[in-house]
Amino acid sequence: MISIYKNLVFVSLFFLYFLFFKLLFDSAEKKALLTSVYLVLMQVIAKIFIHVVFAEHGWLEKMKGRPAVPIEMYRIILSNLLVCLFIKIYILIYKFLLNRYNNRFQKIETKKLFIEADRLDHHLYFSDWLEAVLIPCMSMVVIGTFFMDNTRCRIVWMTMAVYSINLMAQDLYMRTRNERSSTVFVWNIQRQAEQYRAYCHSLGEAWERNRRFRHDLKKQYMLERIYLERGEYEKLEQEYDRVIQITSSREVISGHVMTDAILSCKRSEADQRQIGLTVETSIPTDLAISDYHLNMLLGNILDNAIRHTGLGGQIWIKMVYDRQNLLIHCKNTVDECENRSTDSGSSDGCGESFVPGIKNGVANSEMHGIGLHIMREIVAYYNGTMDIKRTNCEYIVMIILELTYQKLH
Repeated sequence: MISIYKNLVFVSLFFLYFLFFKLLFDSAEKKALLTSVYLVLMQVIAKIFIHVVFAEHGWLEKMKGRPAVPIEMYRIILSNLLVCLFIKIYILIYKFLLNRYNNRFQKIETKKLFIEADRLDHHLYFSDWLEAVLIPCMSMVVIGTFFMDNTRCRIVWMTMAVYSINLMAQDLYMRTRNERSSTVFVWNIQRQAEQYRAYCHSLGEAWERNRRFRHDLKKQYMLERIYLERGEYEKLEQEYDRVIQITSSREVISGHVMTDAILSCKRSEADQRQIGLTVETSIPTDLAISDYHLNMLLGNILDNAIRHTGLGGQIWIKMVYDRQNLLIHCKNTVDECENRSTDSGSSDGCGESFVPGIKNGVANSEMHGIGLHIMREIVAYYNGTMDIKRTNCEYIVMIILELTYQKLH
């Protein structure tokens, strides 16, 4: 029975290594390669395990007089069934870990984030083959030497194997991190292009409406004069209302191109969900912040606001530039606010709860979510402050950036 327990520990540790390194690979090619390697190793482990079980219970001695083919057939069938059991357990554990990973980081529009980026560069190189083959093999060496009787040999092999795994895992982590950064960068460029396209389209529609109005301006004045001479003030008032409706464009025009593009694009999304978006801006045209940072900040704020605002809700956003400081203040009504009043965070008894943010470029607590993590890095880069507060029926985000601070880097 001791040998059986040792093999169970062997298999359990093997699965832990499998799940850990499986989650680190992003591309489908690497996952397929790693899965194929581990399937082969699973088959080997299953055969060893069945052989140990047969030997432990003395079944091999009992079957010595019988033909060898049925014995081998039984071992193959049992080992294959054991591999199927391994795969089933792995799928269940992998789905459980993946769901927890997605819930923790709150992945938003995963398909939009990774579809195009997966087409960039995910070829299998020699280093990928080394990682996919050597890491599980060295892991088996570490686990196997744990049961060796020779203590001196066990220490040497385990030291070499663990050191090699650490080197390969570090290289794997760095390359995975770089690939993910490239993916986020490509996604940001795609989103900027979509925002510019939507903004240009909305400006074109506004320009066409104004062009038609200017073309008929003379006739418009003549019609108003006739109404005035006849004393038909109700018709004159209706005509004035029609003109005001044409001339009052809903497009955001702050003078800063990127800000207008983002706000106009998000206004279209809010209109589709019947959400009111009120914008107040007072910023210069040459705002000293990169388009990438502004897009990630403003885009994530409005994405979260639109997502958590119910049908017929309201969003207010204010951007003010004063003495080289940029204030971004966003407030939105929360859908099903009665169920979200004090879900998380520390409450002060007045229906308010606070979400950890940034103070003077330093994170005061761990934050969750890829979007919030990116916002945290950007706010820290500008030595800024970010406060997120949730009341009974509102969600408030306030960010202050020191735009001169980034010039010191």
